[in-house]
Amino acid sequence: MGPGTKTVSGVLAVLSMFALALDARGDGGPIVFQSTETPPCWSSVMPSGGMGGEILRLLSDAAGLGYSINYLPIARFRASRAPYIVGDPGILTTDRSRAIFPIGVFHSAYVYYQPRHPELTIHSMKDLSGHTIGVMRGTLENMSLFAQHRIKVEESDSTESLMRMLRKGRIDVAVLVDLAGQHLVREMFPNEQDDFVQIVIRGSARPLAVMVDLDAPDGHVIARRYRQVLKITIQSHEYEGILRKYYGTGVEIGKARETVDRLVEFYASSWGNRDEEP
Repeated sequence: MGPGTKTVSGVLAVLSMFALALDARGDGGPIVFQSTETPPCWSSVMPSGGMGGEILRLLSDAAGLGYSINYLPIARFRASRAPYIVGDPGILTTDRSRAIFPIGVFHSAYVYYQPRHPELTIHSMKDLSGHTIGVMRGTLENMSLFAQHRIKVEESDSTESLMRMLRKGRIDVAVLVDLAGQHLVREMFPNEQDDFVQIVIRGSARPLAVMVDLDAPDGHVIARRYRQVLKITIQSHEYEGILRKYYGTGVEIGKARETVDRLVEFYASSWGNRDEEP
């Protein structure tokens, strides 16, 4: 093999690496994810992008992938057919071949304003009979179930509006993401934090997830990149530092990590061919 052949081989190797990088980012630019505002989980206004945004940055840096996030109203987000999405896979109404990578966890919670309901206890839906609950518009599919329990439902286009309705007594209970409820109380009513009671709904754990459409032209490449670094990322000290920032210290961090580990194993079957060459 002569010097010219070696030069050509080197050029081809560089071009192959460059082609792989382009393939991993579609047209050569960053991945564009779609999401919906749910601070502090996902946020376009928080400097860090929220908990999900910070973890996504950690994961994407490890995978060598650039990205941006386009935020949609929740009704449009639920019907999204975009190839790249971050959020809760459980609320999407479109059926796609998505690889789902859990990077965090949240729960649904009942929130009520104690000065108006000093003796309210909620163990099941029947405890809400005769009350009015507030939910985000487009998130509740089975309205008839609530009607059967004599529960009136009010919908809103923003979580901030739900919190104001709750305090004014227009609704008795709001159904929110647990971290979002805590965040809103701190932001909107810092001097009344003890007046708002939050009850996590049992069995409501859902993932904060990165979703990649495997049928997209570059879907398998990007999914492989995230798959290769996911477990290392969520076992890192940097990841734990992000959890501490949003959960504080104590048992909640341990519970969150255990739940994320379970969700990772649950969704691993969606990741495509894990035996393919990196």
